[in-house]
Amino acid sequence: MTRRSAALAGELGKIAVGRSAVAPAPRDRRFADPAWMGNPFLRRILQAYLAGGALAAVAARRRRIWAGATASASGSSCTTSVDAAAPSNNPVLSPGAWKALVALPAG
Repeated sequence: MTRRSAALAGELGKIAVGRSAVAPAPRDRRFADPAWMGNPFLRRILQAYLAGGALAAVAARRRRIWAGATASASGSSCTTSVDAAAPSNNPVLSPGAWKALVALPAG
């Protein structure tokens, strides 16, 4: 985990300077809006989320291996927590939410 945490720190550094290749899976509908990769700010938020989520998934898998079947519930709750923290769920960050706000009729 120490090596993976160090790798995450390195990846976050690449993300900060705009040199990361981290991208969502092509079939991940949460990030289908082109703004997620086209806007530098949103791209960095998304990449940091994906990189951190990958580390959390590894940690959950390791816990299941160490603790056996009793930890499977914690693994699924970890996945649920990571999914809930997705920037696409945040109305301040979500391009879809901004587009819906702009489309509201005035008055």
